[in-house]
Amino acid sequence: MVTQHLYKAILLLLNARKNKILTYAKVGLSESQYIAFRSLVLDELGQKGLESELSKLLGEGNHSVKNGNGRE
Repeated sequence: MVTQHLYKAILLLLNARKNKILTYAKVGLSESQYIAFRSLVLDELGQKGLESELSKLLGEGNHSVKNGNGRE
C-alpha cells in the first residue's frame, strides 16, 4: 500500500525533473519553440499525463492517494 507521504515525495522528485528539463529547453529553443515544448512536456508529465497515471497505479486497489481519504 502506498502512503500519501510517498506519493507526495514522488511528485516532488518528478516536479524537480520537469523543471530541469524545461530549463535545458529554454537555453536551446527560441521563445515560441520553448512555449510549445513546455506545453507538450507538461501535458505528458503533469496532472493530465504521468501524474494521473501514477495516481491510478499507486492507488489501484488501495485508498485514494489523491485526496488522502483512506486509512493507512
